[in-house]
Amino acid sequence: MVILYNDNNIGGFMTLGLSQYQLLGEILEKVHYIYDEEELSRIILEALSKALNTEAGTVFNISESGQIVPSAAYGASLSLLKALGFSVGNDVVGWVAQYAQPVKVDDPKSDKRFTGLADAATGFTTRSIIATPILAKGKAIGVLEFINKRGGPFTIPDLELLSMIGREMGIAFENVRLMKDLRESHARLKSIGGGLGAGLLVLDRWHNV
Repeated sequence: MVILYNDNNIGGFMTLGLSQYQLLGEILEKVHYIYDEEELSRIILEALSKALNTEAGTVFNISESGQIVPSAAYGASLSLLKALGFSVGNDVVGWVAQYAQPVKVDDPKSDKRFTGLADAATGFTTRSIIATPILAKGKAIGVLEFINKRGGPFTIPDLELLSMIGREMGIAFENVRLMKDLRESHARLKSIGGGLGAGLLVLDRWHNV
């Protein structure tokens, strides 16, 4: 079975297989009800890695200074990836962050964007890459990347599915950050109110407390 629907951000009609369509539905059922970025990233990484049958996957956050920081990883050490120092414009991940466009790389060694930085540090051999920006209000705030699909190359429907999830993740991340700001603002107001109440003295006209 094939599902067809229009998506102007990709261009033309998108084609998803039944299993990909079902996976999209399962993820969307959860993605906007989880109010923790790390948990959300972990759940999406595990679900997609299992469905796409990949060896590794990473969620990256993009800082205002242009640094790309891994926030969740599957199949690789998160602490080791954090030590590598990714940045906008460098490597495949940096290209996706810079241009806010998804990418599928079937032969990394022949792609000028691929630096092999992570391979050199981890001993991993990257044979194929698929990555998409995590978008919020049209801006890339992160990157979702998967490495080495077992049993063959990544497909265009894989890329389209990933692109859709990247946009949904961006909306979810914005909601998480908004909820966090609201909780912090509420806590500050409560603290200020409590302090005023604790320090308030009421005197009558004879100066009695």
